[in-house]
Amino acid sequence: MSTPFNKIFRKHMWRRIVLFVLFVEIIVISALFMQGGKIMGGRLGIMTAKMVNMVDIVLLQNNANMTQQMMAVFNSDTFIDITLGSINNVSDPIPLYPFVHSFKRSFERLNSQKFELSYQANPPTIWIKKISPPYFSLSAPFVGHQFYTVTIISLLLSNFSALFLLDNWFNKKIRLPLKHIASESIKLVNDHKAHKIRVPEDSITEILVLTDTLNTMHADITLMIKEREIILAEVAHDTRTPLSRLRLAIELMENESEVLKESLIDDINEMGEILNQTMQLAHVNKALLENWILGDINQLLTHIKHQYARASISLDLKLTELPLVRYKTISMTRLLYNVIDNSIKYGNGWVHISTRLEGNLPTLSIMNKIDGAYSNNKIDNYNEKSKANSPLRNDKLGLHIIERIAHINDLLITRRYYIDRETYEVNIIFPAIQ
Repeated sequence: MSTPFNKIFRKHMWRRIVLFVLFVEIIVISALFMQGGKIMGGRLGIMTAKMVNMVDIVLLQNNANMTQQMMAVFNSDTFIDITLGSINNVSDPIPLYPFVHSFKRSFERLNSQKFELSYQANPPTIWIKKISPPYFSLSAPFVGHQFYTVTIISLLLSNFSALFLLDNWFNKKIRLPLKHIASESIKLVNDHKAHKIRVPEDSITEILVLTDTLNTMHADITLMIKEREIILAEVAHDTRTPLSRLRLAIELMENESEVLKESLIDDINEMGEILNQTMQLAHVNKALLENWILGDINQLLTHIKHQYARASISLDLKLTELPLVRYKTISMTRLLYNVIDNSIKYGNGWVHISTRLEGNLPTLSIMNKIDGAYSNNKIDNYNEKSKANSPLRNDKLGLHIIERIAHINDLLITRRYYIDRETYEVNIIFPAIQ
């Protein structure tokens, strides 16, 4: 199930990293807030306990001059007021700050018998009252917590803002360019008009280097494919001429036996077939440049049947109405010709072609009867044979051509031999209907 959390975080690794870093920062700052408050509160409680004890010692001296000097010190911008005598007890709830409770525990641990610590909410004030003669009270405004809280919140917000800006920069400079490179790379494979990957010139150096490297690699691979096609085509073309002369010379031989002549001519024919397949392989990659169409495969099969009928070859068709399928006309026709030719070559002349819908998968089936000498429990590949002299021994190249064309058309090829019927079946499965 797709949720907003999945869209924002689970599909983007960088945002997961940002969320993790923010979570860690919150934990660390919270720990510092609590632990730092405990340390400061504990030390402040010890110092305050010593200070009120010193005040108590001065007042116990009952010296008016010393008392007046002490009052002057407290009243001179110390933010601490001293009140002689007894005051009404103030006892509001103490705020839930770690350093306040640590301060209270440290103070009461040293002076719990003589002094009482309380809190006044309005205005926020901490009171320390002497509970035995001579009576006096010390009060200090409770304002530092606001600065402490604001500092912590500001630190969290500043870190979150920095991470947010970093996330936007990463998204703009790295994630989106990488996503663009991925889509452009797919376009290089599927769109024959695309020749290189393009990214904005203001991209970071690493993205530009990656793009240049991919473009160079694509150009090198394209050049290698073209050179291979040229070499295969030239070799196949140049070899056919001496083979033709050799065949003519054999046919003109008068003293050799007819069996020897037929054997030599069969070998030459087989070599010619291999060369023809080599030329097909050299040109099969041109199918990548062919446009896709959405068409009726039954019409294409009917057209192919008429083409074979012109050569006095009958194909048995049993067609079921199918939805339109996506394929490339020329390469799909070449694929069907290859499979049908193999069925005729290795069979007894009977070829049955049918179409059906298996679930939501349009399926085309080509079946043929084969000689019992080639029977096996199951034949999975054209180049698989049951005897050393199987006619399938030289069809590896034909199999490669078929599989290559099927891959270009996004098709799945399956093969099966039915031993009870001595029937070989090839299934061509189209992608699922959306």
